[in-house]
Amino acid sequence: MKQSASKSKLIAALKRRKMRDHICLVYKSHRDQLAVAMPFTKIGLENGERCVYIADDSEVSSISSAMTRHGIDVNGNVESKALVITGRRDTCLEQESFDPDLMIRYLKTEIKEAKADGYPGVRMVYEMNWAQGSKPDIEKTLEYESKVNSFALKNNIIVLDMYDSSLFDNEFILDIVKTHPVVINREVVCDNFYYSPSDGSLKTAGAGRRVRRLLDNMIAHENNKSELIENKEWLEKLNTQLLHEISERKRGEAQIQLRAWQQEAVADLGQSALAGMDVLDLMDKAVDVVAKTLDVEFAGAFELQPSGENLILRAGVGWNKGLVGEATISSLKNSQAGYTLMTKTPVIVDDLNTETRFIKSRLLLKHNVISSLSIVIEGREKPFGVFGAHTIKQRKFNRDDFTFIIAVANVLSEAIERKKYNEKLKEFAANLEADHNEIKRHSDNLARANTELQKEIKVRKQAEDKLQLRAMEQEALSNISRLLIQVESLDTIFSEVPKLIKDFFGFDAIAIETFDKTNDEIVFMGSVGFPSEEGGGHAHEETDGTVSGDVVKTGKAIILPDIKNQCKYKFRMLSKRNIKTFACFPMNAQKRVIGTLCIGSAQEHAFETSTNIILQTIADTIAQTTERKNAEAELKQYHDHLKELVDKRTEQLKAAQDKLLHSEKLSAVGKLSASIAHEFNNPICGIRNVIERIRNKFADTLFDEEHKELVELAIKECKRVAELIRKLQDFNRPSSGISEPMDVNEAVKDMIMMSKKKLKERKISLVTDFSDKLPGIYAVSDQIKQVILNIIQNAEEAIPDKGGTISITTELKKTTVDINIKDTGSGIPPQFINTIFEPFFTTKPSVKGIGLGLFVSYGIIKKHGGNIEVKSFPGQGTTFTISLPIKANPDESE
Repeated sequence: MKQSASKSKLIAALKRRKMRDHICLVYKSHRDQLAVAMPFTKIGLENGERCVYIADDSEVSSISSAMTRHGIDVNGNVESKALVITGRRDTCLEQESFDPDLMIRYLKTEIKEAKADGYPGVRMVYEMNWAQGSKPDIEKTLEYESKVNSFALKNNIIVLDMYDSSLFDNEFILDIVKTHPVVINREVVCDNFYYSPSDGSLKTAGAGRRVRRLLDNMIAHENNKSELIENKEWLEKLNTQLLHEISERKRGEAQIQLRAWQQEAVADLGQSALAGMDVLDLMDKAVDVVAKTLDVEFAGAFELQPSGENLILRAGVGWNKGLVGEATISSLKNSQAGYTLMTKTPVIVDDLNTETRFIKSRLLLKHNVISSLSIVIEGREKPFGVFGAHTIKQRKFNRDDFTFIIAVANVLSEAIERKKYNEKLKEFAANLEADHNEIKRHSDNLARANTELQKEIKVRKQAEDKLQLRAMEQEALSNISRLLIQVESLDTIFSEVPKLIKDFFGFDAIAIETFDKTNDEIVFMGSVGFPSEEGGGHAHEETDGTVSGDVVKTGKAIILPDIKNQCKYKFRMLSKRNIKTFACFPMNAQKRVIGTLCIGSAQEHAFETSTNIILQTIADTIAQTTERKNAEAELKQYHDHLKELVDKRTEQLKAAQDKLLHSEKLSAVGKLSASIAHEFNNPICGIRNVIERIRNKFADTLFDEEHKELVELAIKECKRVAELIRKLQDFNRPSSGISEPMDVNEAVKDMIMMSKKKLKERKISLVTDFSDKLPGIYAVSDQIKQVILNIIQNAEEAIPDKGGTISITTELKKTTVDINIKDTGSGIPPQFINTIFEPFFTTKPSVKGIGLGLFVSYGIIKKHGGNIEVKSFPGQGTTFTISLPIKANPDESE
């Protein structure tokens, strides 16, 4: 039970640690290490952070197993990039030596990638035992810890460094502990008051400064300890007096409980302050605790502004919305807050309406405050502000009440001063880090200059040998390039180029491979020196875990000076050839990698810089020749395909010409129909006039009721014929192109009238349902009528000779007026549904249509800003929906 409570306390302490913390764990056993590292990692994953665990390369799998035992979903978190388990080679080792700068670069990369992937920060667990090797380098270690301190202060990262105390001497551990602001020992998380942030990389030169810093920290700690003891003694004395007074006055159990709550609240606030809670969060908690404990409607913490004339409501409960962080009150002595600051004693107001010591605050009057209690929040240099409790009820605040508020104000005061102290320490640490960086920069510049000088001497010494070697390499490149230009077959290139490379350079194994992107495979195309059963023909291998695969993915050459002393790749096919060095070059063409040139040699140091440049040039030349040959083959295919398309398009254009000729004939028939309609109009008008004169003159004397009805019917039919002729003339008249107010229902009815005779002859029933709520729209009337008539005619032609039904409805949508024309015809095949609006497309016989009706109709509706949709099922019929926008004026038309 005791162990469980200790573990719960550790987890609670770890959860209170924030981003930018730098923590040191000193342990004696593997169990002690995992007891901290596992919950630390699990907390990060639960917080949505990216967690990075850096362990010895040989321990990665055991760490993964330990995480699984502690309830961490390793596979899921690794797949989602929330968890990274890596080794020392990828993070901090430069030529098997611990490199602090390399580690910092790795941290910067992780921060950048985590931010790009949406993680709020990075949590890192770092095993430091293996990083030091057999001989710990205290200088590099302290330099690393100092840089991590500075890096953590500026970035969203929390770092846990772990040291096995049995592997290092006490002086080493002492120096390490003093470079961490937080230390964990025996599952207890401690704020390190011995922390010396700037000593990490100045161990020798800054010994005196380190001693002074250590002594100053000890004095500061002792002063804080003394102050806490004094406060504790004062609180204990005050508590004794209060208990004595309670005993004397024989107060009830309720008051005793109230005091216990107050003490518990103060203790809880003090614990939160010691745990490092943010000051504003602590203020919010304090005002909430005071309001609930004293049972008042309002509580507030007011911060004194730099000018000293006003206080701002920094935290509060009960106040009107938006006042916290904005409302201000006067700090002059004529206000309650100013009077409190001036007297530096608790100020109790029994009734604000009768108060004479100061002027009533508008903030308190606005909230109908009657009784108040205010206290100064002290500071070491000047007061931070005023803390107050207020109620709308008449109340006498007693000694217990202001004692409780004093305790709360003291907690806030200590937290504020601690925050100021920490900020000053961080600022001082940052300044020291900047000085250190400047010194290091000058040292790095001198080191670089010396390195460049050494390189120049070496280059001049070896210049003559390299010139001769380059001449031979250029000759080889020239011969290989000549071969690549002359040959016609890619198979010849893949078989002959490896031979030429072997002859000129003396390498033992050469292979040309291509990358099959579709199957994500490497394909052997030609080789020399590889075992025939593994390297010949067109063998395939996966890209993952192979040298060629990594070269294809990165686009960079890989040089392996000793293939036996590396563990990342396997070289089964070269084991029989006694190959010592191996190189793989990307074959680049058009800024992409199409394959690799692989070369093995039994000689050590076979790949010099100049040789690598020539080999890379050869690889690129092979790639470009391969691409050119493939392009020539594709060009021939395109030429043949283009010829086929031209012939097909010529036939389509001939058919389109025939259709346009038929369209011209239809246009002539339309004009003739309009002319005939005009010729019919005059006789019909004359007949109507004659019948009307006969009716007016003889209806009452010669005609009985039956003859009168016949005369009226004749006049009515004359009117109907005249109206039909007029509409036919309007329809055939050239469009004005001007949008005018239009009644959609009337337009549909007109087109139905022009189609009724044909529908009746073909035994087609007509069903209509017109909405009576349609608004008028702006449109080119004759163009819309042309679309409606065209779709009605298409519906009529789609219905078989035995008859059917056409349903026409209108309806009002949110922003459109819709016309639905549905038929019971044969329907449109699914393969044609997306092409019916294309020009010259038709499913009718050539004598019935040329495929322009729906194309023209679609263009008219789109020009009006509307849309035409079609739904069709073979054998069940087709529905066309015309949607026209409701617009306030014709200028809105597109």
